[in-house]
Amino acid sequence: MEATTAQAFFVDRIGVDPADGMKLTDWLLAPPQILASLTGGLVLHDPLDLLTTRRRALAWYPDDIWRYVLAAAFALADPRRPDR
Repeated sequence: MEATTAQAFFVDRIGVDPADGMKLTDWLLAPPQILASLTGGLVLHDPLDLLTTRRRALAWYPDDIWRYVLAAAFALADPRRPDR
């Protein structure tokens, strides 16, 4: 069992506290699987909204980041790529 603060929990996993805001590089460097694990699941008790605030900040990519992530995924899946 581990006792930590909400801030330290997120900083340990993605290197930044989402409550302070996420920069472009923060979004691009955070693995999608880690983001999913931080935003999913049941929170039984969060009376000060310390987790909820951070989870909401990570709930979905900002539009420009989402477009980049989609474009990168489509570029990888392009059957015309020369290395295929």
